[in-house]
Amino acid sequence: MSEEGSGSSSSLLPEEAFSLLGNETRFNILRALWELLDPPESRPISYSNLMGYVGVRDSGNFNYHLGKLEGHFVESTDDGYVLSDAGEQIVQTVVAGTAVEQTSMDPVHIGVICPVCHGTGTTIRYDDETLTVQCTECDGIYPSRPGKLAEFHLPPAGLAGRDPVSVFESAITRVTLETRSMIAGVCPRCASEPTVEVDWCREHEGGDSGLCDKCDTTMQSISMYLCQTCKHIWRFPIWCNVLWHPATIAFFDNHGVDIEPLSWNYYVRGREFDQELLSEDPPRLAITVPADDATLQFTFDESMTILSVERDGPDA
Repeated sequence: MSEEGSGSSSSLLPEEAFSLLGNETRFNILRALWELLDPPESRPISYSNLMGYVGVRDSGNFNYHLGKLEGHFVESTDDGYVLSDAGEQIVQTVVAGTAVEQTSMDPVHIGVICPVCHGTGTTIRYDDETLTVQCTECDGIYPSRPGKLAEFHLPPAGLAGRDPVSVFESAITRVTLETRSMIAGVCPRCASEPTVEVDWCREHEGGDSGLCDKCDTTMQSISMYLCQTCKHIWRFPIWCNVLWHPATIAFFDNHGVDIEPLSWNYYVRGREFDQELLSEDPPRLAITVPADDATLQFTFDESMTILSVERDGPDA
C-alpha cells in the first residue's frame, strides 16, 4: 500500500509556521492548490493558472507570498506547483472542520447495548466536534456526567450524508484505528512515537452501581498516550491494549466467538477482561481475556510493552 506525496517539507518552528499561514493571500494559495486537485490524476498547477485562480493581479506581490510557502507548504516542480504533505494536511484539517452545514446533533436513540446495565436505552449527540454516547437507563461510567458511556472526537465532516447510526459507526471505526495506531507507537496525527503512562486505581471497588468511590469511574485503569511532538493525547482503558492484538483475535476465533473488531459490541467486550496489578517494583500488569473455560493472559511492564502471553484451559 502506498500514498502519493510531494516530498518532505523543511523544518519550521511553530511560530514561523503560524506566521506564514497568517496571511490571506498565502492561505488562498494553499486553498487554490487544494481545490485544483483532481485525484488520482492530479497534476502540478502552472504559475499563471495558480495566480489567476487566486485572483492576485500584482505578480510581484503574488511571487513574494508564493516564495514564502515554497519548501514548507508548497513544492515547485518543472511543471508547476503542488501542495506538500504539510500543506495538504493544513487545508484538509480546515475543510474537515468547516466545509459542512451540520455541526451539531440533538440526542437520538440508537439502541446499542449499554456495557453497564445491558439495556438498549442508548443515545448519541454531537456538539463541539464530540460524539457523546449515553445511556438513559443507568448512571453510565462517569458519575460527573450521568449516563455517559463514551466520548469520541469526530470532525463535522463525519456527519455529512450519514444517518445517526452511520455517524456512530464511523466514530467507532475512527477511534478504533486511532487507538490501535497509538498502541503501535505511531501518533495518528504526526507519526511521532508517543509516550505512555498508566493510571491504576489501587483501591478500586465497584459498589452497587459499578462506580468506584476512589476514582469516580467504573474503570480500574487507564492508559494515557501522549505525543510530545504534536501534543495529541489519547486515553483509554488498558484492556484496549490487548483487544485488537492478533493473539486475542485468534483466541476468540479458536473458541467460536463471533466478533467484529471495528464494532461497538467488540469495543465494550473489553470490560469483561480481568485486570490485575501483579507487582509495583518492578511494575507488572496483567490482562486476562476469557472465552468459555479458557483464558489468554497478557503481562505488561509500565510502558505497556507485552512481556508474555500465556494460554490456559481446553483448546487454549
